[in-house]
Amino acid sequence: METKKQAFLSRGPLVYELFSVMVHSGSAAGGHYYAYIKDFTSELWFCFNDSSVTQASYEDVMQTFGGSSSGSRSYYTSSYISSTNAYMLFYRQVDPTRNAKPLQENEFPQHLKGLMREMQEEEQREAERRQTQLSLQKITVFSFTPPN
Repeated sequence: METKKQAFLSRGPLVYELFSVMVHSGSAAGGHYYAYIKDFTSELWFCFNDSSVTQASYEDVMQTFGGSSSGSRSYYTSSYISSTNAYMLFYRQVDPTRNAKPLQENEFPQHLKGLMREMQEEEQREAERRQTQLSLQKITVFSFTPPN
């Protein structure tokens, strides 16, 4: 993959690479949204779908650009049919001086470090609250007072 980048870079400074694809699956009446995002360090693609994150192949990403899964055309139309389509693409300019290495956590500005710390503390409090809830029992007491 790196040799492809180098080949493109030799063509000039205006070279861009796809790094994220937002996907809609369904119809105009309703559907589901998810995203494919490329990790710059490992060059691997991941699918972010609700609360799950899974590794994806480059072919998985390319299949979101329309067409049928079999690649065959319909008898009545010349277009491909698919209910899963990329609707937003994100590119970045390939510039080794600017984006060769992503920021590491220790390079983040202080306000972002503080925000991350607050979020981690909130997650910890929420985990403790859930653990406490597991150790509690809810009981309902019915009492009857006989009439005098």
